[in-house]
Amino acid sequence: MFIVIAVIISINANVLAQEKQNFTRKYQMHQNNYCNMDIPNLSDEQKEKIEKFRIDHMKEMLQFKNQLAEKVAKKQTLMTADDPDINVINTIIDEIGAIKIEMMKKQAEGKLSIRNLLNDDQKVFFDMHGNKHGNKMLGKSHPEKGKCQGHLK
Repeated sequence: MFIVIAVIISINANVLAQEKQNFTRKYQMHQNNYCNMDIPNLSDEQKEKIEKFRIDHMKEMLQFKNQLAEKVAKKQTLMTADDPDINVINTIIDEIGAIKIEMMKKQAEGKLSIRNLLNDDQKVFFDMHGNKHGNKMLGKSHPEKGKCQGHLK
């Protein structure tokens, strides 16, 4: 009996660790979303505004990430209780979904905020390459891109 309980706890811990690792990887890719755009002919003013937005956006996303991690941990605790209450678990799942929805809305708002800083030529570039950057939020990275410093042309 002890071995069965130990195996179940081990499996649950691995699932939670993988879920956290996947979210962290996606979040880190999203953090680089606005700095790896290589938008041509940005003015210094545009670069400053984009960088300020990026920092503010990352702070906001960090709060969502922290809330999400708390909810995922709470769900895990509830799932492994001696007498789990599915209604409480479903409430936590709904809260997790609400956080993810709010994050997606903020990401869309952020993309439009960046777009609104651009001139018509830059918008065309941004729009044509937007799927590459949008895919980062879905976990598909763009490996040849570098770090933020010096990549806003």
